[in-house]
Amino acid sequence: MKKKLHELLSQSKSVAIIGHIRPDGDDIGSGLGLYNYIKLNYCPNKLKLFMEEGPKKFNFLKSADEISHKLKEDDKDFDLVITSEPEE
Repeated sequence: MKKKLHELLSQSKSVAIIGHIRPDGDDIGSGLGLYNYIKLNYCPNKLKLFMEEGPKKFNFLKSADEISHKLKEDDKDFDLVITSEPEE
């Protein structure tokens, strides 16, 4: 799994991370952790973390101010999309 993720991230110029509905601390923390890891280690041309607004008590986390809460016109095309939606 780790090797496959590395291959996908290495080949992607644009990456989107999408949180689940009504994000909680686990979703916000893991989303930001992955966002910061990709930003530091892979530096794609375009990296976005999309989440609904969550509890303000998590605003101190690194890069919390970079979370996108609304889609914009240029947010429609990504090479790789990672979501935290649980499997059914």
